[in-house]
Amino acid sequence: MRRFALFLTVAFQFASFAWSQPTIVLRDFTLPNSPVTGFDEDGVRLHDGTIISWDMIAQATVEPADQARADQLLETIGQPLFQMRWRLEIGDFAGAQQAAASVRGTLQNRRSPAALVLYLTDMASEIEQGDLIIAAMNWVRAVDLLQENPKWGHQLPDKLSLPADPASTLHPKIFPVWDAADKAKELWPQVERFAADQKFEMLPPTAQVYLIAIAIDARQFEKAKQWIKRVHEKSSAWSAALSQRLQRKSGQQPNDGKPFSIGTTDWPDDVKAVATYWQASEKLASSVIPTTDLAAVDMLSIPAHYQRQFPELAAAALAAAAQQQRGLGDEVSAERLYKEIQLNYSETNVARRLTLGDQRPNEQPNESLRSPIK
Repeated sequence: MRRFALFLTVAFQFASFAWSQPTIVLRDFTLPNSPVTGFDEDGVRLHDGTIISWDMIAQATVEPADQARADQLLETIGQPLFQMRWRLEIGDFAGAQQAAASVRGTLQNRRSPAALVLYLTDMASEIEQGDLIIAAMNWVRAVDLLQENPKWGHQLPDKLSLPADPASTLHPKIFPVWDAADKAKELWPQVERFAADQKFEMLPPTAQVYLIAIAIDARQFEKAKQWIKRVHEKSSAWSAALSQRLQRKSGQQPNDGKPFSIGTTDWPDDVKAVATYWQASEKLASSVIPTTDLAAVDMLSIPAHYQRQFPELAAAALAAAAQQQRGLGDEVSAERLYKEIQLNYSETNVARRLTLGDQRPNEQPNESLRSPIK
């Protein structure tokens, strides 16, 4: 009898120990293959090193003292994350960003699959709104996380994967254009973190172009020089174009003193197109009317030469030229350029931004404009 009582005591103790082990049930009603070792804002951590974000978990049973905390994270982080994933799947980018508002302060700058979903949510929303600068920064953050943790990509739904243009290594709707010194100053602390963490070299070349351009516009010239030297071997054309931009922004003179012409370089088309946009946008800011007129001509050369290859950039150039014409009081020329954007570049972010801003709604296209691309 005593042996049987001892057996029952040991059995109950073992059962109590087994029942106290943390367990999770995933939304597809399966159990993970590895035991749970802990949890935090990023999600539940398994013994094999996997992090399962809260939005993928249906139920979590942990130690009684920690249960309330787990239930809170499942509700306050898991539910918004689930909404973000679902709305991105159906293309509701504005709804996804709205869901992200409640978790942004918690997840931003963390190193987890949940932070990856947040960055991709912000990227998709900013692309739709036409702010490709902020979209590109979120792309850089997402690429940084995935390069360090490639397995996290398998946790993303198909529509949250990272499609990239092979030539630029960026999302197809993001093109390397930068012309916003105010945002450069705002984003510089985040960019500087990449340098401090030695992440710069790990990023794709065009992502590096964005960071160097931000450094130049934030007037961090020494850091820009260092980064330009690092990218020279991988992308000599981009480093040359960025060096020209650095010289102009910092007031330096070319070493040989000769006039510089982008058209005479052997740079590939994407570098030439962006460099032309950079140079023309700087001239448009001049108070000298002949200079701004020539800059407008340079801007219009971009859609003339690169309409098919780079429609986003071409539309941005037309909008910049139209804004300059409007500033000079030439409303007729400005309207014509805005109509051309609507006619030939209706699928671009620039056209979408014009429509969202209700600047030119429900106008009939001018038949005298260029015919749409077939």
